[in-house]
Order: sequence, then structure tokens, then C-alpha cells
Amino acid sequence: MSTSSRYSLDEEDVSPPGSSSSLGRFLQRRPGDTRRGNYTPLRDLTAAGAAARSRTSNPDFIDAQFNRPNHQIPWKSVLVAIMLFVLGAILLTLASLLFTGHLGDAKHDDRIIPLFVLGSLVFIPGFYHVWIAVATWRGQSGYSWSQIPSFE
Repeated sequence: MSTSSRYSLDEEDVSPPGSSSSLGRFLQRRPGDTRRGNYTPLRDLTAAGAAARSRTSNPDFIDAQFNRPNHQIPWKSVLVAIMLFVLGAILLTLASLLFTGHLGDAKHDDRIIPLFVLGSLVFIPGFYHVWIAVATWRGQSGYSWSQIPSFE
């Protein structure tokens, strides 16, 4: 294989000597050749993009597209998640204590199901978002601050 161009193969690399094939002619295309389509290079209109493009060996890619954006920690969302988690745990604990008879007597049995349902509805999203926040803070792969909805 010829190393004259990093974009194409020479015709003798794909065809027997003396024959001309359409595949060989197709592979001989050079950069900027628009015979089979209107291909134009991507332009970057910012000065930082031009500087990043000049540092790479391939003009089609820039370094910035492979960097993860820095997400700010959504403190309000994390605080709300912690509050939901704690409130849900308290409500579920109260429901379980009422159910087992350690808290109150038989006349308060009608409060068990609403406490359990409300505690579950509050605990589950709180636990989920606290889990994401802790995993992100610990640096586990697959978790990021962008997975927690922001109230800002």
C-alpha cells in the first residue's frame, strides 16, 4: 500500500496492474475533491477554536469536542433531595411503628396507609437523587452532576 496520501489508496493497490477499476478511481480521491458530493471542511468561527484546531494533527477534529463540560454542583437540588430523603425516611418509620403497634393504639390504624404511601412517594426520588449525588461526588464512572435536575 502506498503511503503517499493518508486519505486514499493508489490504484495499483486495489487493482491488478494494467486494469482500471472504478473502485480504484474512487479510492484515489484527494481531500477537497468534490466530484461525488459537496464536501466542505467544517469551519470554526471562534479564535479559541482556531487555536485548538491548529494543535491537532487531523483538521477534522478539535480537542474541545472530547472534553466533558464542567457542571456546577446543583446545591439547591442536592439539598432538596436530602430533605426528601430524610422526610420520607421519617414518614416510613412512623408508618412502620404504627403498623407494629409500638406507637399509638388500634384507633390510629387508619393513618398507616397514607403515611406509607406518602413516605414512599417522598423517599424514592430523594434516595435516587442522593444516590446520584454521592456517586458523582465519589467519582464513580457513569454519574455526573448533570443527571440531577437543577432548580436554577
